[in-house]
Amino acid sequence: MTAKVIKTQQVEKRSYKDFLSKATDFYKGIGVTQNEKLWCVMGLSSVHATISAGDALTAHYLGVRSTAQDHRSTKELLEKIGVDGINQYINVYERIIAKKNAIAYEQRYFTEKEAIEVGKQAQRFYDWAIKHLP
Repeated sequence: MTAKVIKTQQVEKRSYKDFLSKATDFYKGIGVTQNEKLWCVMGLSSVHATISAGDALTAHYLGVRSTAQDHRSTKELLEKIGVDGINQYINVYERIIAKKNAIAYEQRYFTEKEAIEVGKQAQRFYDWAIKHLP
């Protein structure tokens, strides 16, 4: 059986700061969009906060970030960083990323209940990620 190849890009480990800044912007956007009742935008802000936080982690610990179209492939990179609680938070990451297509591309509208739930999950992932970054 052939190992799965993850498309990555080498990055300077200090570039985690740029990814973390993006994650923080999107994270702050979650609250703003919730106040404005912009449920689809809240959902996408949650997804992008999570993607950027994941990139910050992999940049800092591994010196790479995923360039794959499917952001779920970042799971394999996150598994390699080996910090406390990683398996639990990989599951949170996957649940959030799985919502992206529903939010952005499905015909139906992303509901308030769904947006609030994915926002809470994104907050958990973001809070955990920043504890594991300098």
